Amino acid sequence: MAKSASEISLDYNQAVGQADSLNEMARELRNAANVSIQECISGISGCWTGSNSAAYVKKCSQLKSDVLSTAAQLERTAAAVRTIAKNTYNAEMQALRLAQLRNYS
Repeated sequence: MAKSASEISLDYNQAVGQADSLNEMARELRNAANVSIQECISGISGCWTGSNSAAYVKKCSQLKSDVLSTAAQLERTAAAVRTIAKNTYNAEMQALRLAQLRNYS
C-alpha cells in the first residue's frame, strides 16, 4: 500500500530527528574529549613524573584521539542519514504525485 503525504513527512521528520540525536552524541563526545580527557591528561602530567606517567599520558592521548574520531564518524553518519532521508522523501513524494495523477478508467 502506498504511503500518504503525512506518512512520508512523518518518516522524514523521524529520520532527521535521529540524525539530530547523532549530532548531539557527537557534540557530547567531542566535549568529553576536549574537556574531561584533556583535564585528566593535564592533571596527570602535572602530578606524576617518570616513564610510567609518559606511557599513561600517551594512552590517554590516544583515547582522546579515538573519541574525537568516533565523534567525527557520528557526524558523517548523521549527514548521510539526512541525505538519504531527503532523497527518499523526494522520491516518495514524486511517486505519490504520479500515483494521484493516474487515471484508472
